[in-house]
Amino acid sequence: MVPDGDLQFGKDGVTIEFGPNANKNRSEFGKKLNDLIDSTNTWTIIPDVKDSKNFKEPVGGPFTKPANANGLATASGLPGLGSGGEIHIPTSKSEYEFGAYDPNDRVQLTDPVIIFGHELFGHAWFLNNGTHDGRPQKWGDRPGHDQAIKVENLLRKFLAGKNELKPSELRGLWANPMKGESMLRMRGTIEWKRP
Repeated sequence: MVPDGDLQFGKDGVTIEFGPNANKNRSEFGKKLNDLIDSTNTWTIIPDVKDSKNFKEPVGGPFTKPANANGLATASGLPGLGSGGEIHIPTSKSEYEFGAYDPNDRVQLTDPVIIFGHELFGHAWFLNNGTHDGRPQKWGDRPGHDQAIKVENLLRKFLAGKNELKPSELRGLWANPMKGESMLRMRGTIEWKRP
């Protein structure tokens, strides 16, 4: 049996706090984390995004890959059975930095903690519950990606300790001209490009 836990965010990254004190002020994200911990589905976190020093075949960008289609909601909105899978995230060892368009259609650098939260709570949590938006996710035309982006923006507010943030501090949504899409750039450069 796994004890209850909560997430602690700090300058050194993300830690998980277990034990009785974790339950006192558990955040929405701590609750989601416990849902994943208590699940019968298996999730594997792989820090291999654009890291060719530590991985022979690094992946090109952060993403969450379900083990099967059971994590997707049906076209009529009914939940699937739920799925486990893999979460691929960048670390400080990645050769690239990642960002996304804000609501003003400017690319903003995204902290790896936010990227991890986006994948964990914006994709894996919904897949685990069988409620992930099942529409195709083609770059530049992903209205279903708003499900994960809305969770990411809540996480941004949570980490900032604020109810409201400036548009430049949020990720844009599908309704914005650049649709909140992901971008990347080589570390030390200024030019952003599509993943």
